[in-house]
Amino acid sequence: MKQYKKEILTELIDKYERSKVSDGKNQIHVSVSIATQKIFSKYLDNEAFELREKVNDAIEELLSKGRIEAKCSSNHTYPKITLVQDEKVLSEVYALLGREKKSDRRQKLTQILTTYVGKGNETVAKYCQKQLENLEQSKTVEYFDGDYDELKAILECCIALKNLSQEMYYRNFSVKQFGDSKRFEQLQGKISSLLFKYGEFSDKESVFDELGLVKTPSYIHIKGNATIYWQDGKWLDVGGLDGGIGISTADVKKIASVKVQDEKIVTIENLTSYFSFSEPNVCAVYLGGFCNHLRREFLMKVYESESAKEYFHYGDIDAGGFYIFEHLRTTTGIPFAPLMMNVDTLRKYKPYWKELTKNDVSRLQKIKSPIFQEVIAFMIKENCKLEQEAETLDDE
Repeated sequence: MKQYKKEILTELIDKYERSKVSDGKNQIHVSVSIATQKIFSKYLDNEAFELREKVNDAIEELLSKGRIEAKCSSNHTYPKITLVQDEKVLSEVYALLGREKKSDRRQKLTQILTTYVGKGNETVAKYCQKQLENLEQSKTVEYFDGDYDELKAILECCIALKNLSQEMYYRNFSVKQFGDSKRFEQLQGKISSLLFKYGEFSDKESVFDELGLVKTPSYIHIKGNATIYWQDGKWLDVGGLDGGIGISTADVKKIASVKVQDEKIVTIENLTSYFSFSEPNVCAVYLGGFCNHLRREFLMKVYESESAKEYFHYGDIDAGGFYIFEHLRTTTGIPFAPLMMNVDTLRKYKPYWKELTKNDVSRLQKIKSPIFQEVIAFMIKENCKLEQEAETLDDE
């Protein structure tokens, strides 16, 4: 019988919480009732006599405790069950179910979210403000599954990631935050979703990389007529290496300057395209997708020595590629121009087009930069986008 009582009370409390009554916003008393058959589909089935008896016993016990109201019909069934909305009774019911009152949950969440609005992190503040609005409208709080400590841990991680001063490995970050090398792994899905939705990132998969959180050491690849000078007086002539060289981002801070003899400097979004790229008098740099603070530091060292050079960025012709370009220009201050990210390139590689998703269209429509408006209009009209790697196929 215990199982049946729990099912009855759970259905009633679920309906109670969906109503405005539980928020105290409804000035008119509204009863919360549910048909017994809706809870137990075979309750009125004459062949389910045993089930009916057990359900009746559960109903009658709840009636005797004053937790519900129900009228017995002539055939000894209870067609409808109504929750008693007395504060003491409700408290007893919540305790029996091991659940927290919606009003208590709302109060605790409001306190947490209000606190984190003032923590000085723009993305976290934006998330918290939206969730406070959700609470006002009796909507759910995103990325919250009933664990307040987990929610606070997620928000603390978002703030800590934004404040990373150097690249860090996932497990080292987890130990630093939690004293546990695997805890971050359990939360990273919610964290990346929150940061992507409320921050400024090209795609969810690149969120941690942009912030400097990596699984393995990352490298900046450079090829062309360039010379790298280190702070200890040593230097490296990249021009003597046809395939260029990869520099660990851990060594970026040791670079004193970068001299480039080529007229143009091109940053490239994808590694395959970087390896395939070969143009005379052009120095190519692969940054690994989104440009985090250490990669920006490398570019700034190039720009300090070579501000008179022409700077270009070559990436995917899609929303992510456009976001990466805009982020690169904004965060470095270098006057990059797009390279082969236009309508002509799309037309040239039409056989390799991919269709836009709803999310693609939504993200494209949010891009306000005048640089890409012509190509965006074309993409939406023709329902197309192009991966950078496809542009190398015809040359193979």
